[in-house]
Amino acid sequence: MDNILSIIPYNEPETEPPIHIAYDPLREVITFDFTDSKLSFVTKKIMESTGYNIVIPQPLYEHRVSAYGTNMDMNEAVRTIAAVNGLGYARQSESSWSLFKPQGEQSQTTDHAFRFDQLLVDSVGLITAKITAGMYVT
Repeated sequence: MDNILSIIPYNEPETEPPIHIAYDPLREVITFDFTDSKLSFVTKKIMESTGYNIVIPQPLYEHRVSAYGTNMDMNEAVRTIAAVNGLGYARQSESSWSLFKPQGEQSQTTDHAFRFDQLLVDSVGLITAKITAGMYVT
């Protein structure tokens, strides 16, 4: 009886970076921290944690996003996640938002938005926006 042995290189499976979401239903605020995560995983985790809906188009499922925020209401959180990742957003109802890739130079949001070059996130996650006159989009 012959023994057959094959030796092949081991390819470690890809692991996704952690997505930390904490929602306080009494205060209705969310805290989040994620880096280079798939947008579909982030939105699913937010929806499971909060009960709010965030709809994304299929071409953005694999889009990688990063954001950090503490004690934000949901509208502020969705707006921040969209802004720091170069996405647009629209509020569909009291409990539903959609995220999308903006067409053209300016984001098509239902509230004010900042371009990526106007936002700065420091090492502890503090977001600073450069605000100039006339940057309000309706």
